[in-house]
Amino acid sequence: MRVFYGGIATETNTFSPLPTGKQAFGESRYPAAGPAPVDSFLYGPLSVELDRRSAASGWTVMRGLCAFAQPGGRTTRAAWTSLRDELLADLQNALPVDIVLLGLHGAMVADGCDDCEGELLREARRLAGPDAIIGASLDPHGLLSDQMVTEADILVSYKEYPHTDIEETVVQLVELCSRIASGEANPVSAVHDCGMLALFHTTREPMRQIVADMRAAEASGRALNVSFMHSFPWADVPDAGAKVLVTHDGDLLSAETLAREFAARIHACRGNTSAPALSVSEAVEEARREVGWPLIIAEAADNPGGGAAGDGTILLRALLDAGLRDIVAGPMWDPVAVSLCFEAGEGACIPLRIGGKAGAGSGLPLDVEATVQQLVVDAAQSFVATKVPMGASAAVGIRFANGARAQVVLVSRRGQGFGRDLFTSMGIRLETAKRVLVKSSHHFHADFSLLSQRIVYVHGPGTMNLDVRSLPYRRVNRELWPLCDDDRMKLDT
Repeated sequence: MRVFYGGIATETNTFSPLPTGKQAFGESRYPAAGPAPVDSFLYGPLSVELDRRSAASGWTVMRGLCAFAQPGGRTTRAAWTSLRDELLADLQNALPVDIVLLGLHGAMVADGCDDCEGELLREARRLAGPDAIIGASLDPHGLLSDQMVTEADILVSYKEYPHTDIEETVVQLVELCSRIASGEANPVSAVHDCGMLALFHTTREPMRQIVADMRAAEASGRALNVSFMHSFPWADVPDAGAKVLVTHDGDLLSAETLAREFAARIHACRGNTSAPALSVSEAVEEARREVGWPLIIAEAADNPGGGAAGDGTILLRALLDAGLRDIVAGPMWDPVAVSLCFEAGEGACIPLRIGGKAGAGSGLPLDVEATVQQLVVDAAQSFVATKVPMGASAAVGIRFANGARAQVVLVSRRGQGFGRDLFTSMGIRLETAKRVLVKSSHHFHADFSLLSQRIVYVHGPGTMNLDVRSLPYRRVNRELWPLCDDDRMKLDT
């Protein structure tokens, strides 16, 4: 069996002011001639599983370009075309192949191309030919297009949010492609639209049970795979919207029936698929309450994992203006402030301007008196079984004239908060904090929920405002809930 793998992945927030260019992909770019991407949370599991198959079954495995960029704004035309052409050239050089496996996201939008994954799958099919098996892993926050489903034999998305099942999903994808290539399975796929733009936390009901039932449908043989694409509400493109994709072994009617069943169940849960979100003022009032410390505050609107800059000051400023103490906040993206801290050295007290640099959604900079508490040349944090690099980082103690105080982790490499170890490695004792402000929408939950169950999510101004009705859509289908009145929504059942 000759198997080729590679991929290009990013999540595009079309409202983000940050262009995603070649440099953004350069931070996590693994060319075909370089070392295997075993340290990548996206491509590492695929590389490891294919090495195992090669050793166990004698597969000939060939790798092409593997490239990932931190979520941001639209991918530039130059970055997209050069990466696409490089990966396709790698595939051309590997032909003939029996299987093509691509690690994708699903929500990559480039200047001039709304459906990067669909275009890449189409070109991979053109090169590999009609008899090759093409499969891809997807992030559930991807956008599922008709072209993607048409060109691939099998698409498998992670089921969990936070995405704690990446390795499990990759193993499932490889096994399904192996079965299809050997003639043991005949995949047919059906998609049903849920009629929604929303977030879906699989750590809570009703999504917890729905995910369990999807797994049960696969285990019982009702489907080869059930993938729920949550979609990405911050991508203003026509394909946005939650969808269920079911792949069955040869029975299209059964696939259509099951997809319709799950879509109807999910639509019936509208308004209850994620934790309630507080406004900034409500979050401040919650932070005043002297109960259940520490309070975990998720700053979703400035989540770099969804394309925000990660240098937002709006929520932190509100907590400081309220005179609150015992605050820990981060990761705050500010390479300039980090460089100043390194220049000053540990223990130094310096005037420091932090955050508020990327655009209007970031708020105004914070001008503070800062004590440089700890410096780390190459900081990192844990997510599932991988380490996420954050670059040179500084932990600073800041204070306001009103007595408010906080400890802030400043990073030079943009990224959301995944693991507590980013903070603890900087000498911060989270268990003694009263308020922990983390820039993340939900991925923090996998680790931070072990610290405290008192968690609040905050919507408000910023690139990833959770109130999708406030977003300036131009191209999204306006018939999706909650953009339309519920009594106008007609879900085909």
